[in-house]
Amino acid sequence: MGLASCIVTKPGGLTLSEAICAGIPIVLYRPVPGQERNNALYLQNKQAAVVCRTSSELLTAMTGILELPSLRLHLQSAVRKLRQENSSDRICLDILRQLNIMEEVSETPIPV
Repeated sequence: MGLASCIVTKPGGLTLSEAICAGIPIVLYRPVPGQERNNALYLQNKQAAVVCRTSSELLTAMTGILELPSLRLHLQSAVRKLRQENSSDRICLDILRQLNIMEEVSETPIPV
């Protein structure tokens, strides 16, 4: 993904997480109701993704991203704002705390 100019995808959590880590513009195509729709709305509200429901909307979005550097840079900037440092560590520590697996974890501060 690091070499991509953007990604066109369904709004599944893992792919979106990878795209956010890569810092590339995101184009979401035809999200289904439920989690995909919620993911799409969240990213759209953060101006980090373009949501397309038809092939003509997809063509318009892709043309804009590839031909207008200002749009591409705007999306990249919005995506980068969503990145969280140490997110993997924070998730693991939180899970271990919730499960009360390790005594020393309960005293470890979660990095912010």
